Amino acid sequence: MLNFIGKVVNQKNLPIKDAKVSLEGLGIPLVNHTDGEGVFRFAINIISGNNINVNIRVEAEGYKPYNRFSELSIDNKNLEEIRLIKNDIDNPIQPPVAINVATIGAIATVAAALIAGVAMFLSNSKVKPPTPPPTPQPSTVSINSSPVKIKPNPEPSSLTSTKRKSGFAEVDVRLLEGKKVKFAGSTVLAVLLCSPNSSGDTGIHHQIKLAHPNLQLEYILPDNGKPPNSGEGIKMLINDQVDFVISSRTPTPREEGQIRSKNSELEKIKVAKYPIAIVVNSNVDISSNRGLTLEQLRRIFAGNIRWWNDVGGSDQVITPYVHIAEKGALFTFLRNVMVERNDQVGNNTLYVSSTTEGLQKVAKNPGGIYRVPAPLSFNQLPQSLQTIPIVNKNNETALPYKEDPNFKFKPLNNCKDLNNNNLLNTENITSAPINTKYPEELIEPMYVIFKNTNLSGRSYAELLLTAQGQKMLEHIGFLGIPQ
Repeated sequence: MLNFIGKVVNQKNLPIKDAKVSLEGLGIPLVNHTDGEGVFRFAINIISGNNINVNIRVEAEGYKPYNRFSELSIDNKNLEEIRLIKNDIDNPIQPPVAINVATIGAIATVAAALIAGVAMFLSNSKVKPPTPPPTPQPSTVSINSSPVKIKPNPEPSSLTSTKRKSGFAEVDVRLLEGKKVKFAGSTVLAVLLCSPNSSGDTGIHHQIKLAHPNLQLEYILPDNGKPPNSGEGIKMLINDQVDFVISSRTPTPREEGQIRSKNSELEKIKVAKYPIAIVVNSNVDISSNRGLTLEQLRRIFAGNIRWWNDVGGSDQVITPYVHIAEKGALFTFLRNVMVERNDQVGNNTLYVSSTTEGLQKVAKNPGGIYRVPAPLSFNQLPQSLQTIPIVNKNNETALPYKEDPNFKFKPLNNCKDLNNNNLLNTENITSAPINTKYPEELIEPMYVIFKNTNLSGRSYAELLLTAQGQKMLEHIGFLGIPQ
């Protein structure tokens, strides 16, 4: 059962009663109206899959219609806040007629110039419309116990609905050229750039620049001294400090509300996924045959299990380390599970300001444990640290990547290929040995997030979603996004 609950408010954050809310894209549109608190509710039984993609349309008397494509998930527990903007005719302050006429004339002049500019751009760009994708097979959704056949929509703001380009050179990057394009975001950027201290032009960006020499991508750190993370990146995007963000989570309703107050919308495109590794001090003595279950992992970070010998390890006190960016966050597997069960983060949890610091702390603490993006750590740890296997739903122990006795996969070693001064022939590089038995709860997404008023992020995402980009991401430890 997918429960989609939201609230419709005006620009003063007051609830709007009797607003019509429609979910389009499910064959027969679902319609509901907000109550006195501005709240609407939909209950949808999904027979196949965990997500559906819909167009959310909201109409209310005196307000401009609201439209947005969104992916609804059974895992999303957040309240969706939708802010409507009043029609101009409802503005109580009416300017004199002479000013209105002048304003209309100015608008008409600007509109004419814009239309002429768009026409010239289209005639000069020689961009052909994309080939329509093959018609997807319908999936089945049951709405209020009445099965309805629907066609799945593409992911919101996704580029998977059109045929992807094969290489970087085929992507139109005119929105990115002629200026410094600034970006920020998650700690996993260190893998993307193949360096924790990059200015933004290394790793896969180096390969992109070989195809587009005039492209200038600049990595921006938070100016408040806080460590880089998804939340800080999105805050910088809202404050116009960057053009787009690489994030391991989607924006919260609060963040979406903040950007709407500036007459913009946040768009997101999923470009890759990556496994999370569980790293411990080698002294905890958890064997590779035993590993930890997800339930044990939850209880360890919740502070319910405090000794390693309670899970088959050594006689050591457990010390969980967590990145400060995750303090109070609800976006990772561990935090989501805790919230659903009404658990609190254990008072034995210690916070660190960076992944490097987290690994250093665990290396010095005989009972330490830390979660880290696997591409940053796998087979690249000192002897004092180890990545422990996790038990999946089939009671099989699994590491993030498959082990090969003849070859140790080291993601950051593969980065050397991306920093080569020749554009890589992706047919000659191998993909990371992703372990498909690793629990999906420890696989995190990577999004490009941007404003609908600044589409630099869309062009950037299109680069990463080319066949060439996906192959390079897979080479350094990511999972690609299927076409």
